[in-house]
Amino acid sequence: MIQAPTTPADLARWAFWVPLRSTLHPKHPSTVHALRAAWHIQWAAAGGARARMKEEYRRWMGNQL
Repeated sequence: MIQAPTTPADLARWAFWVPLRSTLHPKHPSTVHALRAAWHIQWAAAGGARARMKEEYRRWMGNQL
């Protein structure tokens, strides 16, 4: 099996979906708001992967945040 090298974006995605996501709850928007700065940094660094990132967020949060 061929495996692509792990990138910082892969680690950030894992950190969001595994340990961080379980702490976020839609009835507590302050926790989502606290991560806003980190999401802006991740979005800026995503470059060509922004479409995939947008789709991941849409699947999890719906069309509105």
